[in-house]
Amino acid sequence: MTQLLERAIVAADEILRDVFHLQVAKALDPLDPGDFLVISNRLASSLSSVAEGGYGAALRRAIDALDVDWPALSEAARDEVVRASRDALKAAIPKGVLPAIEEQLKITGAKLVRGSKEATATTHQLDIALELTKVDQQIIQHAASSQGLFVRDALGNRLDSFDAKARSIVANGLEQGLGREAIAGDLGSALTEVARADSYWKLIASTFANRSRTYGQLRSYEDAEVDAYVFQSVLDSKTSEICRFMHGRTFSVKRALNRYALSASKGAEGVVDVMPWVSGGTDDDGNSVLYFKRGDQRVTVAQVDEPAEGEVDERGSYSKELSNDELEASGVTVPPLHGYCRSTILLE
Repeated sequence: MTQLLERAIVAADEILRDVFHLQVAKALDPLDPGDFLVISNRLASSLSSVAEGGYGAALRRAIDALDVDWPALSEAARDEVVRASRDALKAAIPKGVLPAIEEQLKITGAKLVRGSKEATATTHQLDIALELTKVDQQIIQHAASSQGLFVRDALGNRLDSFDAKARSIVANGLEQGLGREAIAGDLGSALTEVARADSYWKLIASTFANRSRTYGQLRSYEDAEVDAYVFQSVLDSKTSEICRFMHGRTFSVKRALNRYALSASKGAEGVVDVMPWVSGGTDDDGNSVLYFKRGDQRVTVAQVDEPAEGEVDERGSYSKELSNDELEASGVTVPPLHGYCRSTILLE
């Protein structure tokens, strides 16, 4: 109910603004934590709506394909039915869903970059141009395409994992003596749940919004001839270990923007290698480490000697860490550095 209400509010605001040209609320500031959360949630709601509209008919076809006489089928035939149903839904992703999602991301990305420029200029009293340049548009287009790629891959992975779940549902249903309708209903519910992962849209939205906001800030700093920025983390009980490690580090504005450009030059998948996310794990000696992947290899960012995750206003203690120059060379300098990353950047 809450999500439906939020979608209705967003739709009403858009109609009043775009059709009747009425501004019903103050402009949201991407640099304000509360406003940024609203922006991310609204984007997630929009993406979810776009996705449901794009593969709604395909989902119905996929569910209809599961309505067969399961007790009469061999195990191989059951697997084939599940595979055909899954593929019917997966085929709808590139045809209808991705173009619509990428378009929504491009529209929101342009608003976020411009809004970030305006907020940065106002906050720091910078005399800079606020219009989006051709380069800005190219970066926004690439960011939208990259996130669209992740949408396709993530949904495809979830659909692939549906195979094992479907086999379990069929096996349990047959063991209980259920008929075709009951088993088909359980399979349809499971497939719908897999396809509609609202938490994933929130992940996509927060990632895209943070990356767009950061880019807008960096462009503002560049236009104002600011050379460096500071990585700023929240440092509350929810802050990740990598953001604690990065907190307070100073990096080059020019090098960070070069990473965005390099990522765009490498196509939709370029962001994975050029601006990697950082994970936590253990090395071969059992030490706790922060690392990112480069191809099949793990590159250690730092060894965590004293973790601070879960603490307030604590950074933790680290060793064997990459220098700021090495972090810049690796593309690990701007948020987001992981899913739902809340970190930002500030003027030095």
